Amino acid sequence: MLFIKTSFETGLFSVIMRDLANMSGDGPKWIVLDGDIDPMWIESLNTVMDDNKVLTLASNERITMTRSMRLLFEISNLKTATPATVSRAGILFINQNDIGWNPYAQSWIDKREVQQEKANLTILFDKYVGSILDCLRIRFKKITPIQEIAHVQVNLLKC
Repeated sequence: MLFIKTSFETGLFSVIMRDLANMSGDGPKWIVLDGDIDPMWIESLNTVMDDNKVLTLASNERITMTRSMRLLFEISNLKTATPATVSRAGILFINQNDIGWNPYAQSWIDKREVQQEKANLTILFDKYVGSILDCLRIRFKKITPIQEIAHVQVNLLKC
């Protein structure tokens, strides 16, 4: 038996977008989408990304993106992005080999309040992190590719 859904249900993206649009204050509000762009769902966002900056839902509800709101897509490539999507986005490519993990770690260390702690962490990071990452790269088989900065980030978040 085939069931056809006739009622509209609000999805996570529209809930978040509505909440941010209704949030008071002019501070920055970001929606970060991590994963490859799918032409099927990205077309729904084209009106949000163009000059209208309005998301129109299937229920005909319209959610306007405020001046303080930003959409950020973190993607690995543009293979499935349509020209319409690419033309509406500002694109920033960061090559991991150009930056690496060290600036991120140094930024985290700089936020520490105790000067001696900063000095000790800098010494430990310089001495161990590079060789640990080398060991991971050489001695372990990767099932899913993970950038070096992701390894460092995850461990810093646990601190």
